[in-house]
Amino acid sequence: MSSETGKQKKYPFFVEWRMSPDKNGKINPGSVEERIARTINEIGGQSINPKYPAGSINIGTRTYCPVYAKTTYSQAEELAESGGGHLLVISNSDEKSYLEEFSSNILRANKTCWIGGIKKDEVWQWSTGESWLKLDWDHDYPKQGDKLQLVTGSELKVRDARSKAKAQMFIIEWSDDNKNVVKQTGSKSSDSGLDKVEKWHKDKVTDEIKNAEKKHKTNIKKLTFDLTSYLTGLAKNARSAEEDAIMLIHASVNGKDRIPETLENQGPSDKSQDITGYAVRKQTEIEEDLDENIEKLRVSYIKHLTKYRADMVKKGQTSIVKAIDRAIKNIGKDADSYRSHFE
Repeated sequence: MSSETGKQKKYPFFVEWRMSPDKNGKINPGSVEERIARTINEIGGQSINPKYPAGSINIGTRTYCPVYAKTTYSQAEELAESGGGHLLVISNSDEKSYLEEFSSNILRANKTCWIGGIKKDEVWQWSTGESWLKLDWDHDYPKQGDKLQLVTGSELKVRDARSKAKAQMFIIEWSDDNKNVVKQTGSKSSDSGLDKVEKWHKDKVTDEIKNAEKKHKTNIKKLTFDLTSYLTGLAKNARSAEEDAIMLIHASVNGKDRIPETLENQGPSDKSQDITGYAVRKQTEIEEDLDENIEKLRVSYIKHLTKYRADMVKKGQTSIVKAIDRAIKNIGKDADSYRSHFE
């Protein structure tokens, strides 16, 4: 339309935008990838940061660019990172309040939008490593997804989705919010609190059982040593009278990990009976100490998980809350079931 006459003006040509690469592999110049790349080049190349495509909106120290393109999470993330940014991360309540207004007044309503939320070990976290902020789930969510979508509109609602699912848009964010985030290293950096508690308790149960087994072996060695010393110290005639009975006791514990309870106070003399009686009572003491220590660990386990659960409820981490409930149920209601769970 002509600005001077207010009438439509006809031109003798058509403009066409390609929706896919041509035969030479060149990309549609109107695509998101090309617009981001062109913006970078036009303002001075990769050394200039940030690079904000047309349509970006600045608020304080943050800049957002809504991109209306149907993509998978990986595609959206790759495009965001190619422009020097990342998928939107809601790092605090102030940003959440602004984004509620942003979603209600600026974004197109009822669109699914990829943001930088990912689930690892049943715990939701931001892709930048920033602290998780509780968000409200949309109706009938969460489900079984491991990536996060924002649903645009008057309320800030989120849905979980599979990585290969497609959202109708995504938002790129440029900010310094994650500059003070301490990066974790090592293969276990993504372990959830539940994983850490489980591993700690499994290790402690294993240690307690190993220590008890060492005590049992020491107790058996003491039994055989004390009987041998006793027999050796007897006069020849007395030794001959008691030797066969003492050897039978030796045979009953040889190669065993426990002393038969029937040996308590058994032996051909008062002294030998005192030796076997002490050994069987010591064995019982070792088992009682183990049971007591295991019960203390069980109580500690429940205490740790109850505290962790309360924290996850506050953060809206419904998936890990369910996993914690299952973990507490799985250990049963006594020391034996707790021990069996971790053995």
